[in-house]
Amino acid sequence: MNTAPHITRRRRAALLLLAPCTALAAVSEAPSHLDEIVVVGAKTARPRWSVPAPVTVITQERLQREQAQSLGDLSRYEATLESDVDTPRFGATGLSIRGIGGNRVALEFDGVPLPQQFNVGNFADSSRLSLDPAIVKRIEILRGPASALYGSDALGGVMVIDSVDGRDLVEPGRNYYAGGNAGYFGGNDSAMGQGTFAYAAAADALVTSFSYRSGDEPDNRARGVASDRVDFTQWQSFSKWTHDFANGGTLRASLDYFQRAAGSDLHALLGFGRFATTTRLAGDDQQDRWRATVTYALPRLGWMDEGSVMLYRQDDSSRQFTDEDRLGPTGHALLLERNFKLRERGYGGELRTRWNFNSGALEHVLVSGVEWDDSRLTESRTGLSTDHVSGQISSTLLGERFPLRDMPVSDTTEVGVYAQDEIILGPVSIVPALRWDHFDLNATTDSIFTDVARMTDLEDDDLTLRLGATWRVLTSLALYANYAEGFRAPPAADVNLYLDLAALNVRALPNPDLKPERSRNVEAGLRFDAHGTRFEAGAYYAR
Repeated sequence: MNTAPHITRRRRAALLLLAPCTALAAVSEAPSHLDEIVVVGAKTARPRWSVPAPVTVITQERLQREQAQSLGDLSRYEATLESDVDTPRFGATGLSIRGIGGNRVALEFDGVPLPQQFNVGNFADSSRLSLDPAIVKRIEILRGPASALYGSDALGGVMVIDSVDGRDLVEPGRNYYAGGNAGYFGGNDSAMGQGTFAYAAAADALVTSFSYRSGDEPDNRARGVASDRVDFTQWQSFSKWTHDFANGGTLRASLDYFQRAAGSDLHALLGFGRFATTTRLAGDDQQDRWRATVTYALPRLGWMDEGSVMLYRQDDSSRQFTDEDRLGPTGHALLLERNFKLRERGYGGELRTRWNFNSGALEHVLVSGVEWDDSRLTESRTGLSTDHVSGQISSTLLGERFPLRDMPVSDTTEVGVYAQDEIILGPVSIVPALRWDHFDLNATTDSIFTDVARMTDLEDDDLTLRLGATWRVLTSLALYANYAEGFRAPPAADVNLYLDLAALNVRALPNPDLKPERSRNVEAGLRFDAHGTRFEAGAYYAR
């Protein structure tokens, strides 16, 4: 039985070496990639060379060239990026940066945090990667702690995902775009199809897209070895409308829906451990997520060079049903049926501003903002045991009486205020950043979870700091150094998880004294880009 992982303090040291790559362009036409613009390092567009941390940019063209079928495929060609893979039944459920994974990497889609992962043993594991790459315009990955800008969960790093706009697809001089593609992939015998329509006029743009995928388990087993069988279908719809106002402001409204369903027939676990007497193990899983986002990019107002307001609402639900045939203690054949449900509903927003100003010979790029997020997490399990010989039906399995909740219904409110000032003097920039976060967890009883003694509320706040520096030694060479802190507010699943499985010697109790997880990272590195050759190296120490 896997419960929420407990993280102890540990020392980590590593040397990161990104292999050089050569651009497919003539030497005389090769641009300087050090001037590439990124957003993840400052929450506003800045030259990549000025970010005092490793940043990777993955474009839509690269996703298509590498035939990425899911966000989990991003790890194939990226150093220090790995997919968190459960059994073949659940597949990739998250991403790890430098060995820090689970919910300890901040994942954002158009500024909205992707749902959290939650797992209970071998029968339930929700995924954070509920997004098809078909609608992705650009992905930026920041390695190392980044809570000074992104708050809770950014212990290991940040992945920021942007969706396409209508104007990204419509060519100049035209008003419409219509396109699609289809493909087959032998790695898991999957087929995909995708269609997109876009419209762009003087002030308005619209894009709508639909994608579908179906396939089975990855073909990675040894010959003659029984493998787990998985059949899945997945589809996603996406629409975004953009309107440019005469005063310079821009309004973006988007709506997307994602669904993945999978049926599995599992063999690898049979005959081992807790499945020593199991003869059949089958799963039927489905995840649904929808999201609505409205963003207004403010026109330039007096001292404010850039500003935006974003509001969102999203709902993510997982239902996972498991059938198991096994021999009971009396030697009778039993049918065990388990049903797991998880739902995370959230809404929130962000106000962000940027102010460019000078103080003497120093240039300043001051970015500040306020973030707010409210979420409700609801989890439950039901189960039945049927004796094939006597026909007796029981709602008690392995000592657990169903229905039950492993944690109470939990409401979490998080508020963060941040500021970062990039101070520039010629080729040198100093980047201090500070963020204050407040989080409040409230648990409630209901008809299923009635024991007040098994739950606790939690309220706390945290300050995180970042201090970085960059030096553009040459047009083609930049050096950077960085100290960054990360923190993670105690999630509801860690604070109030309750399990009591006497048959398996497993017990988990609520922890009212749980403190935030923290990480500290010191790093230095260099970036080189000249004549179509690009090279980056860095060393870091994290605790």
